[in-house]
Order: sequence, then structure tokens, then C-alpha cells
Amino acid sequence: MSKAKKTAYSVLAERRFNERVRVDALYDQLLRDEEYRALHCERVDLRAKMSSLGSQSENISDIRARYDEVVALIEKRMGELGVNKEDLETKYVCPICKDTGYVNGGECSCLKQLIYASLRENCGSLLTDESSFEEVDYSRFPSSHIDNYKLYYSILAKIAEKFPQNNSKILGVFGPVGVGKTYGISILANNLMKKGFSVLYLNSAEMNSLFLKYHLAKEAEKAEIWAPLVECDLLVLDDLGAEPTITNVTANYLNCILNERTESTTCFTSNLSPDQLRDKYGDRVFSRISHKKRSAIMVLKGKDLRLN
Repeated sequence: MSKAKKTAYSVLAERRFNERVRVDALYDQLLRDEEYRALHCERVDLRAKMSSLGSQSENISDIRARYDEVVALIEKRMGELGVNKEDLETKYVCPICKDTGYVNGGECSCLKQLIYASLRENCGSLLTDESSFEEVDYSRFPSSHIDNYKLYYSILAKIAEKFPQNNSKILGVFGPVGVGKTYGISILANNLMKKGFSVLYLNSAEMNSLFLKYHLAKEAEKAEIWAPLVECDLLVLDDLGAEPTITNVTANYLNCILNERTESTTCFTSNLSPDQLRDKYGDRVFSRISHKKRSAIMVLKGKDLRLN
């Protein structure tokens, strides 16, 4: 079970527990009142008598009448104590599944939302919460490059549709600052997280910092640092090439990550040109991110959309 799903289950379990505690506390409050406690005990006795005598087909009209009277007295006393009948009913955050996370044999939407929220914590820097490629507003893009953007989003939509069986395990998006590279990748990340896939988003500075932390860590600590990079379903490396090069760290560990993620998907964006990226990381890294069969490389053109 994924960490995100475990977190979601914990939230649901906490909701159910807190509601039981709330209702039990109200009952305890009521039972501390002598008048309510006496009526409550009488109601229990009367219910037991009706059940016993009813099974013997005996006339229980008098007992039922007294039972109804006691119930009315209990509700009256509860009101005097400031407790409504509805207050003792279990209240669920999600009435559809009653906070179990499942309905009609499938996952409830509330569970999916909790999983998404947990996954989203690893992607705090995404530019949007949008997750649908069908709702992309192409009017915000320069008309001279509209076909370029439509191709970009069609590739992203195809990856999302087939994920994790998509053929392109590396998606590289090149282009000038502000043309919308990260925005598109953000939609892809949200789309996949809403389906329950894990996504790790790192800008190049965060990536470099994590590589250095791993490089300097004690051997016993390395696995914990490295695991999120290789275990996530989608790894997003934003603004690749903007980070300073750390000798024996940056290019080496980027190469290691790409080697270990041959069956998982990695996306990166870069303001550099492909040739500049090759010069920065060397042929080993570049050959992996530009592999003809396993990679999809896009170059977005246009003006800085953030200036609009």
C-alpha cells in the first residue's frame, strides 16, 4: 500500500474515532444527570420486557404506552440539559461512505481526494491545480505558435491516458523562460495524482541539494534519501540546468537517477537548448534524456506568457 493511501486511511480512521469520542462524551454528560439516568434505565428495562413478552404473544400495550411516555420524557430532559436528539446521531464528514473510504465495492471520492491531497504535498511548487487537458485555454497562447502548444498538450494527454504503460518514459520540454513549460507539466502531475499515482516535483536547485545531501550522508542514511527519487511514479525536474554544477555530484547522480528509472516516467523542463544541456551534463546524461525510443523531446516557442 502506498504511503499516500496509508495517510488517507489514517485520516478516515481519525474521523471515525473523533466522532465516537464526541457521541460518547455526550452520553457520559447525560448519564451524570440523575433524572436522565433513571429514565434511561427504565427505558432499557421496558424495551427488554417488550421484547420478552412480545415473543410470547402477550398483550404489551400498557408497557408500550409507558415506553413511549419515557422516551418523550427523555427527549424533554435532554433538551433541558442542552442536548438535542440529533446530537447523539453519528455525523460523518462523508455521508456517502460513512468515512470508510469505500462505497458499492469501490473507492469513495472522499478517499481519492485524501490520497490526492497527500500526494500533492510533494508538489507544492506546481503552478496550477488544473488536471484536465480538455479544459486548456489555447487563447492564452500566441496564435503564431498555437500548433506547437496543441502538440505539447496532446503528448501530455496521451501520457496521462496510458500511464504507467506510456512508451515515452522521459519527457523533455525545452523553451525560453515563461512560455508555459512547467504549467503543462503541472496539469499532467495533477491529473496523475488524482488517479492515485505518486509524483515528486523538484526544481533544479532542490534536485541539486538532494543530490549533495545524499553524497554527504552516512551510508545508513543514503537509502532513505534516495528512495523517493526512484520510487515515485512520476519524477518532475523543473528548470533543469539552472542549478550550479557540483563536481562529482550533479551530473553523476542525475545519470544514476535516469538509469534507475528506466521503467518509470521522468519529466524535465529546461530554459537551455538541447546542445547547452549536453554541454552541461555530458553525453552519458544527454543520451538517456534524448533516447529515440524511450524519450519525447518538445521545444516550446513563443513569448513570455507571464508578461500578459
